[in-house]
Amino acid sequence: MTTSTTLATRLKELREASRLCKFAEILNSMDEECRDLITQIISIPQEDSGSVSNVDLVLVLREDGYDIGRSTISEHRREICACYRTGRKE
Repeated sequence: MTTSTTLATRLKELREASRLCKFAEILNSMDEECRDLITQIISIPQEDSGSVSNVDLVLVLREDGYDIGRSTISEHRREICACYRTGRKE
């Protein structure tokens, strides 16, 4: 098998795999109360005055020991993360 064939095959497998983004994996590792609270927080449009910024959410999650970045949360909020690309949603 050539390198290009191997690469093409692997990329196809990755696209078809049902995966969750890192943010969804973190949400799934939390207890129900925390998961529901964060899900409620990220459902508020960022333009609204009551929304929590991605940076603030990252700071809180990092304080709790989670390794996550602002762009990961941003992609999940905008529904362009692995959850939505593969048809899975946390």
